[in-house]
Amino acid sequence: MKITREKEIDLQAILLVELEEEDLGQYLEKGYKKAVQRVNIPGFRKGKVPRSMLEQYIGKEGLLNEVLDTMVPEVASEAVDSQDLNPSSYPQIEIISMDPFNFKATVPLQPEVKLNDYTSLRIPLNIPETTDQDIEAEIKQLQERSSTWKPAEREAQFDDLLTITAVGNVEGETKMNESDVVFLMDPQSNRPMPGFVEALVGSKVDENKAFNIEIPEDFPDQSIAGKKMEFNVSISEIKERDLPELDDEFAKTVGDGHESMDALRESVKNDLILSTETQTKREYQNSVIESLIELAEFKFPPLLIEHEITRINEERDRIFQQMNIRVDDYLKSINKTAEEMQNDVKEEASTRIKQSYLMKNISESENIEPSEDLIEERIKEYIQENQSEQNPIQETEDLRESIQRSLVSEQTIEKLVSIASSNEITNPSKNEDGEVNDDKKEKIDNDD
Repeated sequence: MKITREKEIDLQAILLVELEEEDLGQYLEKGYKKAVQRVNIPGFRKGKVPRSMLEQYIGKEGLLNEVLDTMVPEVASEAVDSQDLNPSSYPQIEIISMDPFNFKATVPLQPEVKLNDYTSLRIPLNIPETTDQDIEAEIKQLQERSSTWKPAEREAQFDDLLTITAVGNVEGETKMNESDVVFLMDPQSNRPMPGFVEALVGSKVDENKAFNIEIPEDFPDQSIAGKKMEFNVSISEIKERDLPELDDEFAKTVGDGHESMDALRESVKNDLILSTETQTKREYQNSVIESLIELAEFKFPPLLIEHEITRINEERDRIFQQMNIRVDDYLKSINKTAEEMQNDVKEEASTRIKQSYLMKNISESENIEPSEDLIEERIKEYIQENQSEQNPIQETEDLRESIQRSLVSEQTIEKLVSIASSNEITNPSKNEDGEVNDDKKEKIDNDD
């Protein structure tokens, strides 16, 4: 195998690879074994054609085509290893010639990441206080979830549950035709379109109500966006919530049960404090990482971005297929074009890669290595939580590496949060020659 390494461009190594006859031997044999099972040649039984005859019949190129999907990645991997490269992703292959067999491999190398002074980042961490109003609002939601519906002998109001028949026309064409559908008068809802809920306030049972709505220009259904829809709606039933009394009996029905309303309020308060702290810290972590990405400098090989874009698109298509969603329908629902969606994908791909390499470089800079005891503990926890009689889980090297990566990421984030939320600035001290002493740090209070 002959390998010519060209000049690197944009953090991508270019390898020109040519296979000689002795290199091709094993692949021609593999190609023959595949082709001989399906190629019919007069005078020979299927599977019994000699290789020399088959190669004469379909050519060397025909035999190689049988194994290209496995042969090229294998040869490319050998070529990359021989050049002592450190790729960040798989190479892009361009076959130049089948005889002699040669191809070009473009290999994306490791990105260049300059962290800059990430230890100087400071972001206030403020966890909101849980107020009495927050507690009462949560209890009200518990009360509403325990409510039933009863007929209301009055006009329709917000938060009522209506049974309606609705017809909507745009420029003489019927765009909406619903009969006896249950409709919640949610004041925060824009369904089926902005203004519809408000228009039904004050309506009565068995009364036809006609009204027009100017549809916004940015409405997801562009066929009617910016136009006027004429509605004719009749209500056959109006229901209102029948809320339970907020007393000790109610408290006993919530969750696992509480002895009294005071006990319920205390439980709700503790849950809110915990959820608020968890949510705030999660948002804070994201804010820290976003700020560090802005602070750092990145240079990526173009192929690395392309591969991440492909991965994101494949993830999305797989989800759409599972949920039986058409791409066109999805684009309408988010009011975007295919080009705009792809621009979003490119931005997401860039963000994912930046975050991944930011965390990798910081974990290396901080020498973050989870202890073996902690790794073993997490492995046991994972196996206990996920295995079953039908699905026993064994400890494998892949599982260990996955747990280790997860712990490195977790501890790196903890370190970054500790740095960003600190009231102190850490500066490396210097020796007599002006060099940084990594093992000595000088702390300066911000208040100074």
